[in-house]
Amino acid sequence: MARRSYQEGTLEWKRDKPTLRFWERVGPDKWVHRRFYLDELLNGDRRPKRIREVIRKKMAEINEANNKPLVSMPTVEEFVNHGWRLYLKSSGVELKETSREVKDSLARRFVVKPFGHKLLNEITVMDMTEFFANLQGKYSDNYRIAIWTMWKSLFDAACDLEVIKVSPLRPKIHRPKKRDVKKPRLTDEQVMAVLRSIKDDYKVMALLIAVTSMRIGEVLALQWADFDESKGELNVAYTLTKHKKRQFAKTVESKKIVQLPPPVVAALRVHKARSAYTSGSNYIFCGSTGEAISHWTAVRKILKPALVAAGIEQVPFLTGFHLFRRSGARLLYELCRDPKMVQEYMRHRNIATTMLYIGEVDYVGSEAMQMMADRLEIPLLVPQEVLTVQ
Repeated sequence: MARRSYQEGTLEWKRDKPTLRFWERVGPDKWVHRRFYLDELLNGDRRPKRIREVIRKKMAEINEANNKPLVSMPTVEEFVNHGWRLYLKSSGVELKETSREVKDSLARRFVVKPFGHKLLNEITVMDMTEFFANLQGKYSDNYRIAIWTMWKSLFDAACDLEVIKVSPLRPKIHRPKKRDVKKPRLTDEQVMAVLRSIKDDYKVMALLIAVTSMRIGEVLALQWADFDESKGELNVAYTLTKHKKRQFAKTVESKKIVQLPPPVVAALRVHKARSAYTSGSNYIFCGSTGEAISHWTAVRKILKPALVAAGIEQVPFLTGFHLFRRSGARLLYELCRDPKMVQEYMRHRNIATTMLYIGEVDYVGSEAMQMMADRLEIPLLVPQEVLTVQ
């Protein structure tokens, strides 16, 4: 016969706060010692009589829950593969294929692999604390925040579906904090130095990225059918994932016919003449056997050696091919001073994103004030003797 719960609980003071200690049943003949902070029920009234009354009511709820027939508790892996997916589907959450692949990859690597064998209600606050502490220094802030967001979504689903009562995640402890890091950008001289240092086989690819500020996935996904040589146009509609899968670009704004300048068109013609793979379905930039180039190869084998040769300081997570995209936004803005033009060039949906790429520009404020002074004809308003002194 299953053991029944008739606990009265134990009052303990922790950091001058009244807490209730009790045992919670989490499985057949398996109990976990829990702590509950009473202040949220006391409403500031800490009289002994009031505390005893709150403990008595709380323990009645706990004993009732402990004595209920146990519902089969899924393992983390079972919940990820079934309950969580059903929850997202019924919530109307529609993920694009790229986002779904990223989420699945994160779940396999950072949920199922370390915790898949455990029952969902066995994961404790300390487990999560140790897990997120071990991620520090290994991954970028954005990547760790993505992992946190995924865990939060999973435990929110488990709580809403009443699989568990309380999430073991604590935002103040576990949510990674994004540090304010100044993202590097290249000057035009540095861009040219990097282009000169790129291996000859990939110079045209690097030139295309530098001139168009296309995303590396978009460039790697290009096939000869996307290049209209007579019009000098590129149809940018696809991206290549890190698993070398070609799929549609994420947003409508990203899909666009790009008009190339004549020097880039000429470079692509020469590249096609030298390539052994020139049919419509062949990748414009491919490996020795015609296969797509992976993101890893593009960065590690093509870009990194060129950055070293050009003397460019490398910053972890920030000096991949996206460095050209950030630099392109700034360089174009310095030439045109028109954020809308830069937004169109970058194919951003929101101009706020474009402004993040442009970054803080120190000289704009002084230029703006000088333009206002010229517009208002300040010399006509200033006493003549002041102008004479100047």
